[in-house]
Amino acid sequence: MQTFKILFLAAFIATVCATAAQAEIPIIQADTVFQGFGGGSVSGIVFGPTGETVLLMHDAQPVEINIKTHQIVREFEKVPNGNGEQPLLYLDKARNYIGGTFYSTNFFGEQNISGGIIWDLNTGKIVKALPHKVLLTDGIHYYTYIKNQSQLYLGRFDINTFKMVDSIYLPKGIPGAGGYAEWNEVGIIPNSNKVLVGVKRYYENQQGGKDYFLTELYVLDFDTKKYTKIPIPYEAGQYRSEIRQIVISETGRYCVAEVDIIGSGTTIFVYDQTFNFLYKLVEQDFVNMTDMKSNITNTIITTIDDDYLLFCLYNHNFNNYRMAFYNIPGKKVTKYLGFLGSGVYDKTSNRIALYGTILGLTGIYDVYALPVKEFPREIKPELVYSNNQLEYLSDTAFYSESQIYDISGKLIENIGSQLFVKGKNIISINQTLPTGVYLLS
Repeated sequence: MQTFKILFLAAFIATVCATAAQAEIPIIQADTVFQGFGGGSVSGIVFGPTGETVLLMHDAQPVEINIKTHQIVREFEKVPNGNGEQPLLYLDKARNYIGGTFYSTNFFGEQNISGGIIWDLNTGKIVKALPHKVLLTDGIHYYTYIKNQSQLYLGRFDINTFKMVDSIYLPKGIPGAGGYAEWNEVGIIPNSNKVLVGVKRYYENQQGGKDYFLTELYVLDFDTKKYTKIPIPYEAGQYRSEIRQIVISETGRYCVAEVDIIGSGTTIFVYDQTFNFLYKLVEQDFVNMTDMKSNITNTIITTIDDDYLLFCLYNHNFNNYRMAFYNIPGKKVTKYLGFLGSGVYDKTSNRIALYGTILGLTGIYDVYALPVKEFPREIKPELVYSNNQLEYLSDTAFYSESQIYDISGKLIENIGSQLFVKGKNIISINQTLPTGVYLLS
């Protein structure tokens, strides 16, 4: 039996057939350039300095893959005792550095202490380990959080000398809603020495813990050392929140805060370049503008130029994910991307590098050159049903949220989370089916 896995770990119904689309919103496909690793985790991706390769962070080790040949070019030095999960990855073309944030007992002494690791792009060797530092960069400016006992700082960092050159102490009682304060997320404002920063408010309770309430948003100016509060228009009755991320478009035309509000879910607050509030988006807004009958916004994957965000949306009804292009000024989803994972946009080449979050399926999407592709008309077999069971042959082992469809795109059964082994897999379902070919998504 022939196997056929377009999206491997990225289970996605868009590639099934034309009848599977509900569609007014077109679905475009990324070009798969790497089929993933045999194990471990992947936690970041950047384009290489020439744009001919991508670098994935796989198990605390950068791995470079050629986009055209689909082959691994080289593996960088691995972080000793490094935790493969790390939230940040950046490329500094001017200095030929690639960096990330890790836990490592070798470099940082204690298991619960993290820090920055920097590799030299030319040699692939680790050139610097920075305990306690999480470097945030736009490729020009570097910032870092510093936590020293009860004092909290946000600092400017000199990547040439690997030293802090300026820092601002966050007082517990900065003007605002009262109580104590600590840093939340940070967004770097282009062409300035300013950042947009979230501040979590809390009271210390009698047990010595922290009772948090509504997070605030500030513009922090490193030249004047002043804070300017940016109002977040919370609804009446909302009492606790946390900013999940702050993203700022290429020139700063739009600033977007993704806020998790207790009892209300994820809310997206959109501001203009002078930090005037424009509008907000809640879950129902995405339900109304897409063909997904029920969904939540998972996270913002990346900004694209000044006018677009790439979102990951989760559909309750089908237990499916979709990546959606959202036009900020038009307030609408314009198309879906047939891939599931995370990614980064490269302005120089107008391409998005994508990776599956489990084992690293890798894709490239050209924002302007690739046309919208029709769904495949030829259905190739994934599973064969006979003798009251489904049989699936896999080229490799993987773990996936999976659904079974017939060849018309009709959902037969949601089998949920399942580990697939290399070779023959027998899938049990709770109904009798006609003998024939079915699709695994």
